[in-house]
Amino acid sequence: MALLSKTIAGTGADDATIGTEVWATPENITADDSSNATCGVGVTISHYLKATNFGFSTAGVIDSITYGVRIKHTGIEAAKDHIVKGVKGGSIVGGDQAPGNFATTSAEQLWDFSADMTVGYTPSDVNASDFGMVFSVTGVNAGIAFVSVDYIQIQVIYTNDPVPEGLSAAGGIQAMFSATRKPRPEVFSYFDRLCGLWLPRRFTQSRRLMLR
Repeated sequence: MALLSKTIAGTGADDATIGTEVWATPENITADDSSNATCGVGVTISHYLKATNFGFSTAGVIDSITYGVRIKHTGIEAAKDHIVKGVKGGSIVGGDQAPGNFATTSAEQLWDFSADMTVGYTPSDVNASDFGMVFSVTGVNAGIAFVSVDYIQIQVIYTNDPVPEGLSAAGGIQAMFSATRKPRPEVFSYFDRLCGLWLPRRFTQSRRLMLR
């Protein structure tokens, strides 16, 4: 069963790995309350604004990750994101997901990291306090643009009901049972949920069940 979990960062920080412009009050990104982290940029590039400690409790298989930032810019020039990346195990990973200019009114900017799942996120990665995202911003022209971030949140879609051992999705779902081995309860549970079937609790001979 696919489940969705969405939560706002528990920790915000300025990370000087990139850029020259510092984020003021980065700790303000931890609530949807109009208290903002801010940064002024021209043709310069900001430090990373780093969001971690999301407090997820996922299980099974991570299917997709989407980052959401409520952000706006003010001033005489526009601003845009420069680099957007994931944070896994405390390290900045993956490809750049930067999509373009910000609005002049506060709105949620989304970055879908589904195409970047080759990084190989596991539930333990996502549940860790050092999982998150970073992004830096830059101005479009030489004039100063002031960027304000209200909050950063992450949405994770995961499947917590993987196919049990002994089942295969190739050519249909197959289960092999033997007279010398009692089927495990989770196999019955999986079929009951998936197909609405009631299976016998004992087998007197080897059987092969194929559901197409």
